[in-house]
Amino acid sequence: MMKVLISDFDGTLYINEDDVKNNAKKIEDFRKGGNIFIISTARNYSAIKKACLKYNIDVDYFFCDIGATILDNDGKVLYSEYIKEFERKKIEEILEKYSKEIVIDRYGTNDRQAKGEKGIVEYKIKGNINDLSKLKQIIDKEIKDVRTQVTEDSRFIIHTSTKEKVIETFIKNTNIEKGSIYTVGDELDDLEMLKKYNGYRMEHCNELVGDTISNKVASVSELIDSII
Repeated sequence: MMKVLISDFDGTLYINEDDVKNNAKKIEDFRKGGNIFIISTARNYSAIKKACLKYNIDVDYFFCDIGATILDNDGKVLYSEYIKEFERKKIEEILEKYSKEIVIDRYGTNDRQAKGEKGIVEYKIKGNINDLSKLKQIIDKEIKDVRTQVTEDSRFIIHTSTKEKVIETFIKNTNIEKGSIYTVGDELDDLEMLKKYNGYRMEHCNELVGDTISNKVASVSELIDSII
């Protein structure tokens, strides 16, 4: 039976230069065997495609922007879940009050968007951790249909989907069987997809992920060896 491997990128597919090169070779063999390889990432398409070209990683699909966008290997958008316009306007009003203290990046389906443009799937905001935490509290209270998180590297992310949810969308629009899907990751963004879809965690992972997911691997190449 054909297998589908969905991998996080940072801290999973890429740990260091040697690791990612070994993974790329295994992915090539995996795909030659008639299997499907997908990267699921918080990065936008432009950033992750650049990394894949650098390390010669062959990919069938990209799940970008924490699940808000599905693209094929050529960058064709197959699915996108934009922040609704009335929510976007409310977000912009809130962010404007903090504009002097923060740096705001707005992303569309494959690149950064200019201020005020429609078609935003994700905000990534940099600033003081206290300001970002305050922003999260405000956004969570004012806007119910977006997802938010403050990361350890002092970024505040506003987005519309999850890595687990985008797999559900992918299954509905393909003939892929749930049992054929394997997932691997290391951070909280990955946890729900790991719990639901034959999940493996990296040895060095978020503590909660480690406490929740028992299957572990040292690399993506090790996981590929175990499932083919």
